[in-house]
Amino acid sequence: MIKNAITIIAVSCIFVLFLLSSGNAVVGFEPGDWVTYSNYRYIRKVALTVQYAYFLTTEGLIRYDRFEEKWDRPYTFNDIGLRTEISNMWAKNDELYFESRRRLSTISEYNLSWRAPHSVYDPEELSLPEGGCPSRFPLFFTPFGYLFRVDGYILDSHLREYKVYTCIEDEYEDLWMGTWGGGAMVASLRDLKLELLPFGMANSNVQAILVDGDSIWFGGRNESNFEPSGITLYDRRNEEWHYFDAEIDVYLVSDEVNCFAATKKYVFIGTELGLVVYLKEEDRFRSYTVSRGIPDDEVTALCIKGDELWVGTESGIAKCRIGIFDFELTSEIHFPVVYELIDDGVTLWAATRDGAYFLTEQGWRHLGTPDGYLDAPIWSIAIDDSFMWFAGQLGVLKMNTNGGERELFPVSTILPKTSFNKIRATERYIWLASNSGVLRFRKLDESWQNYTEYDGLSSNRVWTIAPDGDYIWFGTRDGATRFYWNEPSRLDF
Repeated sequence: MIKNAITIIAVSCIFVLFLLSSGNAVVGFEPGDWVTYSNYRYIRKVALTVQYAYFLTTEGLIRYDRFEEKWDRPYTFNDIGLRTEISNMWAKNDELYFESRRRLSTISEYNLSWRAPHSVYDPEELSLPEGGCPSRFPLFFTPFGYLFRVDGYILDSHLREYKVYTCIEDEYEDLWMGTWGGGAMVASLRDLKLELLPFGMANSNVQAILVDGDSIWFGGRNESNFEPSGITLYDRRNEEWHYFDAEIDVYLVSDEVNCFAATKKYVFIGTELGLVVYLKEEDRFRSYTVSRGIPDDEVTALCIKGDELWVGTESGIAKCRIGIFDFELTSEIHFPVVYELIDDGVTLWAATRDGAYFLTEQGWRHLGTPDGYLDAPIWSIAIDDSFMWFAGQLGVLKMNTNGGERELFPVSTILPKTSFNKIRATERYIWLASNSGVLRFRKLDESWQNYTEYDGLSSNRVWTIAPDGDYIWFGTRDGATRFYWNEPSRLDF
C-alpha cells in the first residue's frame, strides 16, 4: 500500500516536471475563461425556459435572465458543442433543442458549455412548443426614435426597417421578439410598452478596443455593405450596451474605426474620415478633418503625451493641445503611413510602413539596426520596462533601450506563414495578435504559446489586443473575445 502511494507520488512529480519543462504544455480551460461578444442583431429563433429567454442568432446563442432582467454571458456555437449551422431552436422545461441539417440535438440549460448536446433519434415523438408571431401586431409604444408597425416591422430614426422574425409569448403576457437586424425586444401585451434589449457588437469586425475604466469601446471597419456599422460602448458597471451610428448622429463624421485613445474628459477616435472626439460630460461628438490641420483624413494612430494629442495618418503626424484642437504638422508631408504611436514616458515612437521612427528635438528620426530589421514595415510597438518590442514584417525584435542589445524572433521560428497585427506587454507575458490566432511569449522561459479558435478565440484573424487586469481582450474578424488569462486554478506555468 505504501509502495503504491510512493509510486503515485513519483508519477505525479514526473508529470508536473514534464509540464514545467514544456513551453507549450496543454492547458485546460473552464467555461467562461473565453467569452466572445459579437453582432447578435440577426435572430433566427426565440425560446423560453422558466428563467431565461433564449435567442438563436447568426453568431451564437444569447440568453436574457427574466428574473434579474439582464443579459447572461453569450455562447458561441463551439461553446455549446455545435459546430454546424443551427436552423431552429425550441425549449421545453429546462431542455434546449437545436436543429441542424436534419439532425435534432438536445442539452439541459444547466449544462451549456459543460458537455456536448446529444442527438435525439426520434424527433417526431417530441411535443415541442412552436410559438409564432401574430398575423397582425398591436401598435406598441416604442422608445424615442423608434416606430413599430402592425405588420411586424420596427423602424429607427433613419427609417431603416427591421422585420420581427420570431416571437413567443410567456405566461405573463409578455411577447419576446427577435428581429432580423434590429436585435432582441420584449413587449407587454397588457400596456403595449415595447423595450429594446441591446446586446453585443454593432460591428462584428473588431479592429480597435479601448478599456477606459468601467467603459469599453469597440470599433472596426465594416466588411459588408449589407449591414450597418457602428461604434460600441459597453458600460460594464451598469451592464448596458450603447451604439453610435454615423448615419444617425450628424456630428459623428464616420463610425469606421482604426484606433482609440482617452483622457479623463475625452475619448479620441481615429476614423477613415477624420478624428472624432467624444465629450464624456456632454455625451456628444465633435469631428475634425484636414481643414483643421490634420495631414490626412485617414487617422490610423493616436497617442496621449502629457497635455498633447498626437495623431498619425496615412500622410504624416500632427499634434494639438488637448481641448483646443488646432493641429500642427510635426512630420514631413510625405511621411510614411503610420500604424501606431507609442509614448515610453520620455520618447515618442512611431511604427510605420518604412520601419520604426522616434521623435527628437530636430524632428522624426528613423531607427536603423545593422540587420536591417527596422527598415521593413513595423506594424506595432510595445514598451516593457527597459525593453522595446517591435512587431513587423520580418518578425519580432526585442531591444534593450539602455544598452542597445537586440534579440530577433523571426516569423519562421515563431509561427511560419503568418503576419502580426498588434503587440502588447503585460507583467509576465508579451502578446501578439496575428492572422493565425494569438501568440503569447512567456518571459520566464522565453517560450511561445499559440491560441486559436480551438482554444476559444472567435476567429484566428486577430486584429488588436487590450489588457484588462486579470483579463485580456482580443479584437477579431468575428467579434471581441475576452480571455481570463490569470485564472488562479489553471495549471499554466
